[in-house]
Formats: sequence, structure tokens, C-alpha cells
Amino acid sequence: MIYADSYDKAASLVRTTLCFGRAKTSDSTEDLDYIQQLSNHVAKSSITGKVLERKYQPLGQIKIVIEGMGKTYETCTDNQGGYNIVVDQPGQYRVTVVGSFAGASFSYGANSENTKTKLGVQYKLDFVKGQCDYREVTVF
Repeated sequence: MIYADSYDKAASLVRTTLCFGRAKTSDSTEDLDYIQQLSNHVAKSSITGKVLERKYQPLGQIKIVIEGMGKTYETCTDNQGGYNIVVDQPGQYRVTVVGSFAGASFSYGANSENTKTKLGVQYKLDFVKGQCDYREVTVF
């Protein structure tokens, strides 16, 4: 499995950095499960990501709240800072990383609607059917 950070369509090349996505196979259970779902044609739409402190330190047990399409989903990050929530349908969602942070940045899928609130850090996304959205949120 290769974790890539970009695809050069003109050159037909997948690009990655030396430190991007390096993990033990035992820490990749969710990704491997997703690949298995693809082979069984039962992949589900999910919002997934990682919360990091100062870019390299994973933050476990951080509450994640996803609201949209009349539903609210909640989870906490695992010990590697990761989270994954399967959503029922496409549409607009707001994701909140709950906590008291001085600031935040987004590594992947960033848009201009990222905000810091009293609750934590939020971002909005327009979710397409069958899509999986991944964001790395670095907090300070």
C-alpha cells in the first residue's frame, strides 16, 4: 500500500514524500478494511482524518463532531490521532475538532471555510456519494 500526496495527471505519476504515510501494517487496519470493502463492492462514504499537535505528535481522545443532512455523528481520535466516521448520504457537512486550541492548519483538502470557534476547529465539506474525505488537522 502506498500513501501518496499528489497525482500528476499529465505525467501519470503518483508522488509522495519520504515521511508521508509511514506506518506499521498493524496501524493500518481501517485502510486495509476499506480496500477490502472496495474489492467486495460495498465501500461506504466516510469522513476520516488525523489530529496532530505541532504537525508530528498524534493526539488521542480528541472529540470529533460531524453535523449534516439532519444528523450528528460523534467519535474520538484513536491513539494515533486518527478518526473515521461512515456517513449515510452525500451532502454538506461541518466537522468540528473539539478542544481549546490556539490555532490550526489543514494539510489535505483545505478550503477557505476553515474556522476556529469557541468549540474548537471547524471545516465544511460538500460530500459526494462514494467519496472518502481525508484531512490532517495540526493544532497548536
